[in-house]
Amino acid sequence: PGQILINPSLAKELGIGEKAEIVVAGKKKFVFSVVLEDSVPSNAVYANTDFMKENGVADNSIATLRSA
Repeated sequence: PGQILINPSLAKELGIGEKAEIVVAGKKKFVFSVVLEDSVPSNAVYANTDFMKENGVADNSIATLRSA
């Protein structure tokens, strides 16, 4: 699906390397390449808006982020 931007401290805390998995509502799973970016808040993950909308994920959805 592409890339996500996450804060390096969050990646370290969760043990995330080059790939991460996002699970929404326990049903939708996506694997992304990780780009570490200091400007991203440590409590946020940035993904492509169009991709997420096309796959039924709304803005500000609660999801699980883990190493893939």
